[in-house]
Amino acid sequence: METNLPSWTITKYEVDRENKIGVGFFSDVYKGTWRGRTVAVKVLAETTPRKLFVREVEIWKNLRHPNVLQLCGASSASGKAPWFFVSPYMKNGSLVEFLKRIGDASREWDLFRFMYEIAKGMEYLHTQDVLHGDLKAANVLVDDKLRCVISDFGQSEMKSEAFRISGTPLPREWQAPELLLGQSRLMAEMDVYSFAICCIEILSMGRMPWPLQDDEAVRHLVLGAPHHHDSRFTNPAVQELLRTCWDRDPKLRPPFAKIVRDIKQLRRNAGHVDLESPQTQGLPPLEEVEPHLPSPDMRPAELPPSQSLCFFFSF
Repeated sequence: METNLPSWTITKYEVDRENKIGVGFFSDVYKGTWRGRTVAVKVLAETTPRKLFVREVEIWKNLRHPNVLQLCGASSASGKAPWFFVSPYMKNGSLVEFLKRIGDASREWDLFRFMYEIAKGMEYLHTQDVLHGDLKAANVLVDDKLRCVISDFGQSEMKSEAFRISGTPLPREWQAPELLLGQSRLMAEMDVYSFAICCIEILSMGRMPWPLQDDEAVRHLVLGAPHHHDSRFTNPAVQELLRTCWDRDPKLRPPFAKIVRDIKQLRRNAGHVDLESPQTQGLPPLEEVEPHLPSPDMRPAELPPSQSLCFFFSF
């Protein structure tokens, strides 16, 4: 029997797992119950190195921010794998799923707020010396107050190990040019680049960047410059924000503190003076989460071409 366990330890006997809600190369995610509370239980691949798991817990347990996913606890690393994390369950799912759900109601929504909240969460993580390494809309959850909550931060090394063992290449759409060119060390500027692509997902209502393009085509698109996506993003301030965030030169990408200020001004210019979550009135009813949905760390499936989308922006 284990003794002197860390305060954050949750044993497998304390958590009741229910249905599986996510599967991937890196982990499986279950809906469960812990101390009468509905939670998400992320069970890591058995190949996950023990030292990486412990390091992530030590980082995550100290983070406190409304736009960063809270850690309830984790399994003890002194036992056998697989190890797991326990975090609050977000019934609204990922931001990708949420954006697709609101679909035709997009004109009623302040999409800049989603961008603002993600930037706020990333600003906090960077002040805590935490780099994300895999920022995308699928790794952003939507809580019960309809706020964006960043998840899967700091776990890029564990994911890379899982992809390496499986022989599957890492998705390229969100990777900065310098990463594609072989730079292995994660830098804050890489998160800024990924944030720009995440903004494209938000403005496109959850569509994957460069749909139907293979990895090599995406690589050329990312390494080319400039690469404004299409004429729908005609707001000059939006164009400038995206241009600076995905600049080919990492040194020219702004820090998240400046990005937060710029998006705050964008919201004011668009008539959204408050920075609170939107009202739920008019939101389509929630559907039950289907089991075996793709996990945020799983390579996104290619999407068929969709019809032109309308946005609420005042240009």
